[in-house]
Amino acid sequence: MPGAPLAQTRSASAAAFVARAAGRDLAILNQLTVQGFGWIRREVSAWPLIAELPTYGEFVTSYLPDDWPGELGSLFSTEQLDAVEAIIVTEERRELLHGLLAHGDFDVTPIFQKEGQYTGLIDFGEMRGTEPLYDLGHFHLHDGETFPTLLLEHLLEGYREVTHLPPDYNERVWRSAILLGLRQLCRWISPERGGPLDHPAVRRRAERISELIGQGASGAP
Repeated sequence: MPGAPLAQTRSASAAAFVARAAGRDLAILNQLTVQGFGWIRREVSAWPLIAELPTYGEFVTSYLPDDWPGELGSLFSTEQLDAVEAIIVTEERRELLHGLLAHGDFDVTPIFQKEGQYTGLIDFGEMRGTEPLYDLGHFHLHDGETFPTLLLEHLLEGYREVTHLPPDYNERVWRSAILLGLRQLCRWISPERGGPLDHPAVRRRAERISELIGQGASGAP
């Protein structure tokens, strides 16, 4: 893929232009059907693609502690955990018969550009079957981390050129950002990985999730 990651561009206007173009390609990708949810089963050669989990409810709670809230109780307040539980309940009630394909690690890093012109998307190693707006939630979670200007709004402009967004998309993106951030956090601090609660990456992710909870759905464009 020619060029370099969008994160390396220095122009806010060029970054906005590239993000909009990337949004168009992302919308096409996110319309592909997956049988199931979660990680794509790469050992199975089939189309549509097949994911590891049969239901969306299982995907929502994957990696979350069975003994809720577990170690999350040391990272979030009671009020924040109550808010997260409400989000989990809302998502578990969604009746999704199948997943849609997500890039899975979508931020400014896999978006490539050359001299301010969009050249394509890379790094599809974390593809999975998800709810429709998963990648937008991931972008929202990481927006502003490695590029100083927020770019989600520009990404959405390109996305809308290909497909419509539901009226409550901002709330869905917000919920998605919180839950996927929480699942990632739980993987880091799981007994298998043994990540310490005071690790800088753990603290930063917990702070970002807390920030999103505090903003509410209005914090997403």
